[in-house]
Amino acid sequence: MALRKAQKEMAIILFAKAFAAADEKVRKELYIQFAHAYEGGIKDWKIEVEDALEDEALKEAFRKLDKRTEQKNFMEFVTIEALKKEDLEQISYLASKELDMMPWVENESGPDSINDFVNSGYSYVAKRENEVLGFILAYKCPTFGGHYYLYIDTFVVNSDAQGKGIGKMLLQKLKESMFRNRIFRVKLMTKKEIPAYNIYKHLGFEDVDGYVHMQRW
Repeated sequence: MALRKAQKEMAIILFAKAFAAADEKVRKELYIQFAHAYEGGIKDWKIEVEDALEDEALKEAFRKLDKRTEQKNFMEFVTIEALKKEDLEQISYLASKELDMMPWVENESGPDSINDFVNSGYSYVAKRENEVLGFILAYKCPTFGGHYYLYIDTFVVNSDAQGKGIGKMLLQKLKESMFRNRIFRVKLMTKKEIPAYNIYKHLGFEDVDGYVHMQRW
C-alpha cells in the first residue's frame, strides 16, 4: 500500500486516539486490523504508534499487546512431533549450544543413544518450518509393584525461542503419551544453581530427595 507521508501520519494519529479510548478487547481488534492494513505500508509503525501515545501507561499497554500478538503468531506455526533420526543433527546442535553437550552419534546403540530415544516413544521435538526449536528426550523406568515412571534425560529449548510456551507444549505432549500408557509420574535431575532449575519450577516440578531430583504429577 503506497501511502503519502501525510496519510501515514494521519493513520497513526487516528489509531493512537482509538487505542487510547478503547477497552482491552477493542484494543486487540484495533491492533489486528491496523497491522493487517498497514504492515507493509508504514515502516516501523509500531514505534510511531508508541510515539503518538501520550500516556506512559498506554505505551506499556501497547507494548504488552504487541508482544502477546507476536508470540501468538509465532506459536501458530509450531508443531510437536515424535523424534526421528533425521532430527539428530539439529538436536545435537541445540544440545551443544544450550547445554554444552557432546553430540549424539547416528549409528550408536544402547542406553541414551539416539536410537534408544527414537524407539522409546517418549521423545519429541518442537518445530517451526522444519527448524527444531526445542526437544525433550525421555524413557520409561520400572519402579515398585510393576509400575513405571518417565525419566527426562534432556530437555532443551533454543534460547532465542524461550518464553513463548514451547517447553509447556513439549511437556504437555509427553504428559498425553505417558497418561495414555498409564504412567503418572515424570522425573528429572538438575541443580539449583543453574537457570534451568527455575524453569522447571515454573513448569510445575517439585523438589524431591535433596536438591537434584525433581518430579511432576
